Amino acid sequence: MRFLLYIVFFVPFHLICQENKIFIENDSIKYSHRTGGKIDSLDMTFSNSLSTFPGGGLNTSNNVFTLALLNNHTGLQNFRNPISFKNMRFSGTPHVGFSYSFGSKGTQFLHFDYQQAISKNTLLNIEGERNSSAGFLRNSKYSDNNIQVALRKNTKFYSYSLESFYVAKMISENGGVTDFSTVESQGLEFLPVSQGNAQSIFKNANIKLCNYFNLLNDSTTFIGVTTKHQYEVTSRVYTETSIYSNWNISEFATRDQYRIASIRNSAGFFTKKKGLYLDLLLQHRFWDYQNLGIHKDTNEVNLTSTLQFIKKNFTLKNELYYNIDGAGGEWSNKSFTSTNVGKWNFAGVVEAGQKWPDQFQRFYYANLTNYKLTNLELQGRFLSSFTSKYNFSNSTFVQVSLQSMMLKNNYFFLDNTWRNDTLNSILINNLIFSGAIKLGILHIQPKITITIPSDNFNYIPSSTFNSRIFIKKKMFKAKKMEGVFGTDISWISSYRLMSYTSSMDVFSLENTNMNFNSMMNISAFFGFSLGEFRFYTRIENLGYFWNNPQNQVLIGYPIQKNFIRLGITWDFFN
Repeated sequence: MRFLLYIVFFVPFHLICQENKIFIENDSIKYSHRTGGKIDSLDMTFSNSLSTFPGGGLNTSNNVFTLALLNNHTGLQNFRNPISFKNMRFSGTPHVGFSYSFGSKGTQFLHFDYQQAISKNTLLNIEGERNSSAGFLRNSKYSDNNIQVALRKNTKFYSYSLESFYVAKMISENGGVTDFSTVESQGLEFLPVSQGNAQSIFKNANIKLCNYFNLLNDSTTFIGVTTKHQYEVTSRVYTETSIYSNWNISEFATRDQYRIASIRNSAGFFTKKKGLYLDLLLQHRFWDYQNLGIHKDTNEVNLTSTLQFIKKNFTLKNELYYNIDGAGGEWSNKSFTSTNVGKWNFAGVVEAGQKWPDQFQRFYYANLTNYKLTNLELQGRFLSSFTSKYNFSNSTFVQVSLQSMMLKNNYFFLDNTWRNDTLNSILINNLIFSGAIKLGILHIQPKITITIPSDNFNYIPSSTFNSRIFIKKKMFKAKKMEGVFGTDISWISSYRLMSYTSSMDVFSLENTNMNFNSMMNISAFFGFSLGEFRFYTRIENLGYFWNNPQNQVLIGYPIQKNFIRLGITWDFFN
């Protein structure tokens, strides 16, 4: 039986890796693969800690602002940020992974993925998710659906990659709680909110095709021509019925809408040999922006380059983008490197660039908002991250990370428009200590984050502490069942509260003295696995029993109450 599994799952992958390929997958799925990863982290792999914020939360470990969230959300825009294509995974035989969890208020997290090597040189990946909930406040229902399909083919002369994804989000926008006085007697569900019927619908479709033509009759060295083509369209519709004192279109109803479509076509040269890949392309981009009575379009000419070098325990990647015409000379460069030296691992990321404001930030006409920026300036950003990790064993390590981000002349939504003259420079430094300790069946995984922001940006906790403590053991004589029981302990320091403007889908930097009060929280989880089937249950936010229920994570959005969630995963091979 073991020999048969070796033939089915290992030999095809081994044969493919003997040849030089344009596409080499970072991960391979073997029979031991389990959807969601290890059982001790399964309860959070395909879900996030919920909060009362629209859309289910900020998708961070503690549902508070972090340096990473600020870096990924340009101008503090929330839902409209782009989604990246996921790395493909190889499976020598058809594999389907399934995960489903459900809890209070109709909360559901559904995930599935499919991988198959259709032939020796052709790989197919499909992945989809649907997350939804009725919400814990009035008018806070949401659903989030996305699917990605990717197909790759490697041959000696012609190789291609075709990737596409589609995202659709429906989010009820309640504007936050207006009166907290009855939260202890009646609960979150009965608190009055400022908006009873507002709703946002976001959609994003993206398709990308990359072609590679090898001009050498050589299976180990590629030198040739590459073309890349990408089409993307993003839209948002915001609706609300109310009576407004100040309005541009209707006194009683709002239906704000915008859409931006973009097409990129690139061509250039590439080379690949063993662990080295390098390309240099000239790109033309045409974008078309439509917003009610506004219609803008522009042609851009850009230069892009990708470098990747992998040799044994050393990896170097670099991505360069430079605008030649049509986008004000904006540019960006991102470098990543990592190396292993014995039991040590070192990694670093350096990212720098200057970028114009998004089209949505430049001009927008809506029922409650109307602005047009005339003198655009480039926004500067510098980000660096260095990590050192020492592995005592496979389950015990210590890690230290130092992160720094500087923003110059970035645009933020203030006074009903986008401005870059109030926070000319922001500097945030992070120091993170983390690790894992294994004492028999007892596992402890602590993490401490210390944040030092500049005086003009105190909207991030100065310190957070998280620790996952669990017992994991294989049970019964046959040792085929594995069980885990554990708890998550967290502590968050105080920070100044931001507000959220629903009609614009942006966070605003308030000058009020409203703060999040530091608090401790606890969650518990239990799970077991038997072959390809796994089950878990999670009890979240036990700290709600002793914390102040009027504490807010954003202005108008109180801390989340406790609830129970159950889940299963299942893997199907062939």
